[in-house]
Amino acid sequence: MIPEPPTFDHRNPPMMSCGHAANSEGTPAGGTRGPACAICSEFVVAPAQPNLEGRAAKCAYDNPRSKKVHTDRQRVPSSLSLAFFSWQPDEEFDEYYCGCYGWD
Repeated sequence: MIPEPPTFDHRNPPMMSCGHAANSEGTPAGGTRGPACAICSEFVVAPAQPNLEGRAAKCAYDNPRSKKVHTDRQRVPSSLSLAFFSWQPDEEFDEYYCGCYGWD
């Protein structure tokens, strides 16, 4: 079986209405295949894409309870192409996953 071509450029994913960058593709019940958020089971692309200019993102596991040591190296310019990116407009930093717990 030949896989279907992607419905969006995964290097430049759209923001979903849940606040995560699209991280998968899916087909909602009765709908058509398109960008999706596997974290929230969201299929609706946000009507407006956020302005991330000047914003920074930190690993979501960068908190006092985490057993992983994070440094400022894990703070990067915010981008929808970061793994599991989550826009946090009311917070100082957006969030993403840096890979500190592995990828499997």
